[in-house]
Amino acid sequence: MVVNLQRTLKNRILIVLLVVIGAVSLVCGAYFTWLMTPPEFPETAADGVALIGSRRFERMPEYRKAEYLERTTQLMRDLEPQDRQALRSELKPNDVRQFFQQMMMQRALKFSNADPQQRNRMLDEAIDQWGRRGGRRRSRPDDGNEQERDQRQGAFRNRMQEYIQEGNPQTGALIGEYFRAIRQRREERGIEEPGN
Repeated sequence: MVVNLQRTLKNRILIVLLVVIGAVSLVCGAYFTWLMTPPEFPETAADGVALIGSRRFERMPEYRKAEYLERTTQLMRDLEPQDRQALRSELKPNDVRQFFQQMMMQRALKFSNADPQQRNRMLDEAIDQWGRRGGRRRSRPDDGNEQERDQRQGAFRNRMQEYIQEGNPQTGALIGEYFRAIRQRREERGIEEPGN
């Protein structure tokens, strides 16, 4: 009878262990399945920026990352300037930083894979895009936005420099090469650096 009691106790312990292991496996499997399944495309810029700062985004293949970045970038462009500024103040700083880093990485990758003519066109588009933004703000110098813009640009440059130095060396080299090409193209076109 003692042997049967011990056997029954061992069987119960084994059953409980199997149930616990099964439950943990099920929860972990569901989590990793959720993590690996691409989410819906963002409907708002806030959703897109938050997604780009998430672990789900990190695990996506590069082509998916590019799609989500493109969608989020378009949503950001569609916002009015004051709405874009309000969004930046509402979001977590790390999510915003991650968004801009990923955006720059995608641009640098496209640039590195392009032929020389495409590269010049890409650089000109980037320079003209920044020029339009700067020109729009400079037309109202007394509203205080120019100093704020210069501070943001300086902070952005510092973060990108930090990212280049401390991040993945390959990524840093690609982004560094992209910025060097922009500076060189500006010089070729006779355009001053912003803030100068």
